[in-house]
Amino acid sequence: MNKMQQLKRRFFAMRNGVIADALRRSGEPYRIFFGLNLPQIKEIAADFAPDAELAAALRADPGCRESQMIAPMLLTPEDVTVTEAVEWLAKLKATEASDILCHALLRHHPQASEIVDAALAGESDMAHYGAVRLMWNIFRTDMARYKDLAATEATRGNTAAAIIARNLVEEIEFLQEDFGN
Repeated sequence: MNKMQQLKRRFFAMRNGVIADALRRSGEPYRIFFGLNLPQIKEIAADFAPDAELAAALRADPGCRESQMIAPMLLTPEDVTVTEAVEWLAKLKATEASDILCHALLRHHPQASEIVDAALAGESDMAHYGAVRLMWNIFRTDMARYKDLAATEATRGNTAAAIIARNLVEEIEFLQEDFGN
């Protein structure tokens, strides 16, 4: 049995029909839902060594929610270039997958700031959303810069990104007031 089969069997063994049905009814943009929660997905990922080939195969399965969520957990930051990261962010179908990509992988990337800049330079709403999510993970490295970027994004019109961008601006302002940064 190959690694993909092993992984999918784990998904199937842990499936939760109630959660899967709720996700389906909520309008999530996937065809296949196993209904796994994030701790379950992390547990499965922990049983696999980083594997760029397996992660690429999972990324190539955009119809399965769990495939999109586990793929970044099977990579090291060095496995992804800035260009690949931005393309990945732009092609995601759901904010949940973007959140996980940014938190599990891209925040550890040595060029995370460049990923933010490149994602914001494009036209994809999902890439912009991902850029703001990534800013949430790294904003303490340069609060003034990320406050300015988030303030600009908050007015761009992308509702999902605008909401979290406004929240980021507020968070940075709060921290700057309280700690004088």
